[in-house]
Amino acid sequence: MQGTIAGPNGVVTGAGTSSLLSFVLVQKVTNRAPVGAILSAWAPKEVARWLGNHWPLWVRGNYSDAAQMVPEYAGVVDWGETYAFMSFPIPRKKGSKDYKNQPTRQILFGWTYEDDNNYGLLAKGWNGAFTLPRDMFVKKWTVRDPRAEERGSWGIVSRSGSSYDLETLGSRPAEEVDALMNESKTKWSEKSWTYSGSGLNNGTWKALSKQPKSRFYVLSATLAFNTETIRVDRSKSSLVTGFNLGPEAGKLRLWNVPSGKGNGTKLETLDLKVFVDNSIVEIYANDVFAMTTRIYPWRDDSNGLGYYTSGSSSVKYSNVKVWEGLTNAWPSDLPTRLTSLFGMGPMCLGLVGKGFS
Repeated sequence: MQGTIAGPNGVVTGAGTSSLLSFVLVQKVTNRAPVGAILSAWAPKEVARWLGNHWPLWVRGNYSDAAQMVPEYAGVVDWGETYAFMSFPIPRKKGSKDYKNQPTRQILFGWTYEDDNNYGLLAKGWNGAFTLPRDMFVKKWTVRDPRAEERGSWGIVSRSGSSYDLETLGSRPAEEVDALMNESKTKWSEKSWTYSGSGLNNGTWKALSKQPKSRFYVLSATLAFNTETIRVDRSKSSLVTGFNLGPEAGKLRLWNVPSGKGNGTKLETLDLKVFVDNSIVEIYANDVFAMTTRIYPWRDDSNGLGYYTSGSSSVKYSNVKVWEGLTNAWPSDLPTRLTSLFGMGPMCLGLVGKGFS
């Protein structure tokens, strides 16, 4: 299944391999109440406030004989500054990893818009960029957590005593992105670090043992703590107050899962992967959460990397890895190509000068 359905409440794009037939993307919703009700476990008014004017959702449902989709549960495609997502299938090579489980991959792209309040828009000559490509898949896992009965962005496949088999729409950076990370010029790992909690409200900053020299890097880390919100504090991201320095936030539940020892349980860890490409920051968590946000550092030395913790609870950072010096997206002959482009006439120059949205 592939295609687009336009209706009074939005635009729905099919997400197409056999295991994904029950999932669709909702690109724009003018009446948020029906889908918001599905997200009631996470307070739809709060979710609407976080997502602002754009509302990129996915919905899982079943199709009736009248070719109508009956929603079961829904979730957020990206909690940040994105919209206009589109997916398409890519066949896997026979014999490759996961070929039997998912012979056709579903790739997702979105558009991240600027969050600079149009400051210097004409001067820089562009507006927005594509997100990194993402793999979409049906994620299934087992929890021992009564919260599974709540209404949220997951569905119950089966129950057995205190255990629940759940499913949801998974999302993670495409495998090609991981392959490009291996071509990074600089890579290093950090030792694990535990913050025991001091009860101070002003927070604690601990720099990594090594610092990046640029704002083009990937950070991967595993955190262990109890929370349901991922928040990006942009208040000190730039010296220019004209930019949007407000916070970004999204919901992510960490479940109680089998510990492997009898009927014991343990809390899931938070596995983060953060991509920093100058003004674009993409955050992925536990193969179910994505947030794309924008920052506009003004100083050349605004490239510090470290841990920031606050409050009285404890948190442990482990498996921390950094990849710096990512593959250059611009070809070496770009000036020649631009010269040819500008030679096409004033119309093309006008498009470049005003930017694209």
